[in-house]
Amino acid sequence: MWCSNSAKNNGAMTLMQTLGLKTHISHSKCGEANVCKLMKRNTCWLEDSESSEARHTEACPVPFSPKSTSCPKCIKGTLGTNNGYVHVQCSAPALGSLVTIAEYKFEVMTAFKHADGTSVWADYKCSDNASSPCSCLIPMAKLGRHPYGLKAGSALKTRVTATPTYGPVVTTATDEICGPVLLDMPITPM
Repeated sequence: MWCSNSAKNNGAMTLMQTLGLKTHISHSKCGEANVCKLMKRNTCWLEDSESSEARHTEACPVPFSPKSTSCPKCIKGTLGTNNGYVHVQCSAPALGSLVTIAEYKFEVMTAFKHADGTSVWADYKCSDNASSPCSCLIPMAKLGRHPYGLKAGSALKTRVTATPTYGPVVTTATDEICGPVLLDMPITPM
């Protein structure tokens, strides 16, 4: 089997073992064209023969640009009390888009600032309370504690970072479709 990768070999054909052909072609960069043909060298009186060229170009995945939202949500607890949550959701890649997300990271803007005045963002580790990997329920009661330090009535800002298996990491701030999410802290007894 003779193959050429136009980006690497300037069109020159090089001999490849047929056994590793699939591996070689699947490791080329997206958008790169590979051209292959079978060539049979005859040692006797027959002329050399070759097949027509077969071209393969690895498809490039469509860049993933997620959208995310955060909305207040009230869930009745086991003791009949209402528990306030912030429901953060992020869109998943379209089916057939060739994009696979390895991890979603949820972050909350804290009440603290860096020395240069930019906001400090803290991770929130979603547990099994999420119905999907791109959905997270954050209890409002936890947001008043370290590392968030938010006060009751604070406007809550969240963002989601999607890390694809291949390709660039994408971070998106949540849209305020539900209006500003104001932190509703539970009443603490004195």
